[in-house]
Amino acid sequence: MKFIISTIIILIAFSNLSWSQVGTTGNPYTYALSIPYEQSGNLKKDLNIDSDKVHSPFSIINSDDEKTFFAYKKHDKSNIRVFKILKENEDYFVLCNEDKETCNCKSGTFLYYKPEKKLQRIEKAFSFSLKNNLIDRLNKFNIPTPKDYEELGFCEIIDSL
Repeated sequence: MKFIISTIIILIAFSNLSWSQVGTTGNPYTYALSIPYEQSGNLKKDLNIDSDKVHSPFSIINSDDEKTFFAYKKHDKSNIRVFKILKENEDYFVLCNEDKETCNCKSGTFLYYKPEKKLQRIEKAFSFSLKNNLIDRLNKFNIPTPKDYEELGFCEIIDSL
């Protein structure tokens, strides 16, 4: 009887989740519980982005106030996700899912690795260290990390990229 009641409670808790909250990578239930999927909706609305203007995997959009944005579509029929470009080089973009500066973005920071066409959130589910998550993501894509990264903070590491 306790098992049945526990199961019903769990089903009720998960019934409020929608697939629009699910991230594009990892276990969808984990992301739905810990990280809202569409925080970039305001950017998409503010920039008045039309899906016909965004091509898979990404398009670069310049706003009227001279900011540069990254519009991402995993597939041609996927939803558009919009990010502010914080940094760019030939191999990757460092992105924010809100119109914030590097040090204020924190858990909204993403890394797009161009050679593999992969968009990765820096924050991992159930983790307490953005700095360690950033180092893990950089190592995953063989992106060089600063030599003294142990003594640097999250923001300082991003600034040094």
